[in-house]
Amino acid sequence: MGKKQTNSSRKGITNQILFGDAVIERIQDANPALKPKAKNFIDVHRQFSTAEELVQRCDSKQKDALAEVNRLDAILDESVEDLANAVVSAKLGARINPFKELSSYAPSRLTQLAYATELVEVRKLVAAIGKKKPGAELKKACAACLKNAAAVEKALKALTGPQSNHASAMNKRDKLLVIWEKGLNTFKKHANVILDDEPEDYTALFAAPESVQVPRKRRAKAKRSKKPGSGNSGGATSPTPPADGASTDKS
Repeated sequence: MGKKQTNSSRKGITNQILFGDAVIERIQDANPALKPKAKNFIDVHRQFSTAEELVQRCDSKQKDALAEVNRLDAILDESVEDLANAVVSAKLGARINPFKELSSYAPSRLTQLAYATELVEVRKLVAAIGKKKPGAELKKACAACLKNAAAVEKALKALTGPQSNHASAMNKRDKLLVIWEKGLNTFKKHANVILDDEPEDYTALFAAPESVQVPRKRRAKAKRSKKPGSGNSGGATSPTPPADGASTDKS
């Protein structure tokens, strides 16, 4: 299936782009001496952002192609179950495992195989049934399996392109990520020199977006609970209950 991008890695990339966008926006109102030193980082950040947009487009196309494979595979699985019933009706297999004399896999196991493996085994199964001189109903069930297997095979081939494009886009973006990080570190060094006498400005320039743009909510002061039976506020407080799922035992 190619290189898989996890939700955590995708979130990390998104946060880096948001951070870069925020830094570039802040540069416009910061010390003018920062702008020429930031040019390289700004250029790399734009390339990195564009590369990530391509990854997202390729990922969407890959998901659509895979969804089509899953849809057609579900139809194939249903036809395999129908074939199992037809085999029992034709008295070529027992209900407990209709394919016992025809395949290495029981119906439920056959439908759980990897896509390509299932196609091979379904075709082998149909070939084995063909040697038993099946009747009209069984032939019809076999034909349905072969038709649906061909549809899955076609969808798998159609998935190859989107998978390749997605892997290529991720590879390009990941290479740019290394350059992006180097560019950011270089710019930070320059900014550290330029803002040597303005440490607060340096901190604000490279703060995480939410640290500057989202107002913090003040925490309400916890009220002390009176100990049951206590007549004054100076009594011992009740223990704070543990968070949901947290254990009070020592680990």
